[in-house]
Amino acid sequence: MACATKELLPAVFLGYANSYRAAADILADAKLESPNQAFEPIYMLYFHAAELGLKAFLRNNGFTTAKLRLRLGHDLVALHSESIKRGLNPSAKFEPHLRNVMSLLHKGNSKEAFRYWVGESTETADLKWVRSVVADLIELVELRLRPPTPPGTALYPAPVAVRVTITHGPEAFGIPPAK
Repeated sequence: MACATKELLPAVFLGYANSYRAAADILADAKLESPNQAFEPIYMLYFHAAELGLKAFLRNNGFTTAKLRLRLGHDLVALHSESIKRGLNPSAKFEPHLRNVMSLLHKGNSKEAFRYWVGESTETADLKWVRSVVADLIELVELRLRPPTPPGTALYPAPVAVRVTITHGPEAFGIPPAK
């Protein structure tokens, strides 16, 4: 059964972008046993933060939620290119950083390599560079959203069902907690 795509306000995409970026920052700052221990998950979180940030901008500039999903998908190069065409207007100093990091993240995630083992070598941008550019991208998108979403505004246009995530611990299944 097909599910109709709900139109989401740009603030929804932007809120998720900020959440994924924050999670990536926390994981990147974690003291891990090995520097490569969480390499792909960190990059995946930054990739997704950038994707959602660009989608927030495009949603604010004429794209429907369905068009974002169906036409541009997870293609950071296409999302970046379309955002530039629609007036993202990064500074001359920032644009080469943004363009190259989006391209390298796109290459790095070829065949969804940030999510799955693909058995092939790839290349991507340095983590510190990615972190900085994604943070600056999200800040730029926040500045470009027109008009800003006023405080207290619902992030979903009515009528939309509320999405609730229910979490369960082992007690819900009558088993003792794991050690």
